[in-house]
Amino acid sequence: MKRLFSLFFLVVISLFLAGCEQTNQGLKDNKTVISVGETYTIELIGLTYDEVTFEIEDLTIATVSDDGIIQAIGPGKTIVEVKKGSKGWLFSLEVEGVPISITLETESLTLKKEGSQTIEVTTTDPQGLIFESLDESIATVDLVGLVTAIKEGETNIVIKSKTDENLVYNVTVTVVENVVIETKDEIAIQKGETQQLVYTTNDFLGLRFNSSDNEIVTVDNQGEIKAHGLGVANITLTSMIDSQVKKTIAVYVGDETDFEFNQAIELTNKLKNYTLKMQVNEVAETDIHEYNIVIAFDNYKTQFLAGHIEEYFVFESGIQYRYYKTEQGFVKEEVADELLAGFILTEGFSFQQFTFDEENEKHLLKLNYNNLLQPFADLFNDDAMVINFSLTIANNLIETINFEIVIDEVRYPVLVEYIDIDSTVVEVPNDA
Repeated sequence: MKRLFSLFFLVVISLFLAGCEQTNQGLKDNKTVISVGETYTIELIGLTYDEVTFEIEDLTIATVSDDGIIQAIGPGKTIVEVKKGSKGWLFSLEVEGVPISITLETESLTLKKEGSQTIEVTTTDPQGLIFESLDESIATVDLVGLVTAIKEGETNIVIKSKTDENLVYNVTVTVVENVVIETKDEIAIQKGETQQLVYTTNDFLGLRFNSSDNEIVTVDNQGEIKAHGLGVANITLTSMIDSQVKKTIAVYVGDETDFEFNQAIELTNKLKNYTLKMQVNEVAETDIHEYNIVIAFDNYKTQFLAGHIEEYFVFESGIQYRYYKTEQGFVKEEVADELLAGFILTEGFSFQQFTFDEENEKHLLKLNYNNLLQPFADLFNDDAMVINFSLTIANNLIETINFEIVIDEVRYPVLVEYIDIDSTVVEVPNDA
C-alpha cells in the first residue's frame, strides 16, 4: 500500500511539473524596432532553438535564421511566427529606414578647358547616386561623378538620390579658357614680421610662390611671407594649371620708422572729429588769388564752407543728407554716400610710396603714385591733376599736406592743415 502511494505521488508531481513547463514556454519579448542593416535575436523561454521553427511574413523587410536571428533588409512592419508543434507565438517586427543623406565636399568646381575632376560626395543611399549635367556642351559627367570640361562657360551638375527622388543637390561647374590670378601690386611689411598673401584665382590646383630675394623676403608653399631684411623683393605667384600665367607682388620691407609713418597715416584716416583747413592759391602769370575751404568733420555731421557756399552733410539711419542754403533758407536732400570720400587725401598710402626730405622734414610722394590723388583732383575739374604732393607728421598724425592742382596749365598750390582734432563741433541748421 505504501509503495502504491509513492508511485501515485510521483505521477502527480510529474504531471504538475509538465504543466508548469508548458505554462512557462514562450518568447522573452514579443516585439522590437530596429533599423535597416541591423540584426536582432529572438530569445526563447522554456524552449530550445532546435525544437522550434521561425517563419516571417515579408521577406522584403527582414529574414530570420533557424536560431532566431533577424536580419533587417528594408523599412516596414511584419510578423515572425515561432512554432512548436501545434503551439505558436507571434513576434512583431518594425524596421526603420536609415535616413538617406548626400554630403558634398564643395558646391562649385572650376576647370580649365579639357580638364577633369571627380566630385567629392558621400551618401547613405544603398542604391547609389545619379549624376547629370544640365549642359553637356560645357561639361559632362560620368556615372561616378567625374566631370570633364568641354568649353568655356558655366553649368550645373545635378546629383540625385536613387531612393529618394526629392533629395537633389547641385554643383556649379565653371570652365575657363584662361587662368586668372588677382592680388595687390604691392604690399608693405615690417622687418621680422610674417604676413599671409591675399589673392584670388580660378586655378583649382593652386599656385606656386617664389621670392626674387630670400635675404629680404621668403615665402612658403601656402603664400605666407616673412621679412628678413630692408628693401624690396618680388613675390611671383604662378598658376599650377598654366605656368605662363603669373602675377608679381612687390614687397617693401621697412623698419620701425617706416611703420610709424604708416601708423600716422592710418590714424589720420580713421579720425572722426577734425577740421581740414584748405588754402588754395590761383597762380596765373603774375596774379595770385587766394581761396579758402573749410571742411569740418564731427562724427556723422560735416560742414563745408567755400566762399559764399555753406553746406552740411548728415548721416541719418544709414542715409546721407545734404543741407544747402537758398534765399528761403536751407533745403534738405538725399545724396550719395561717397560724395565726400575724395577729401580723404591719404587713403591707400604707405611708406614705400614716399621719399623723405630730411632737410625740410617732409615726406615726398613719388611721381608714379600721383594717380592715387585723382579722385580728389576730379572734385575740381575732370581735366585736373595733382603734382608735387608732400606731407608732414607731428604727434603721430598728419599735420600738413602740400600739393599743386594743375588745370589747363594753370597751377593752384594747395596747403591743407589738420586742426581742431577731437574738438570740432558742427551745428546743423534746423530750419531745413
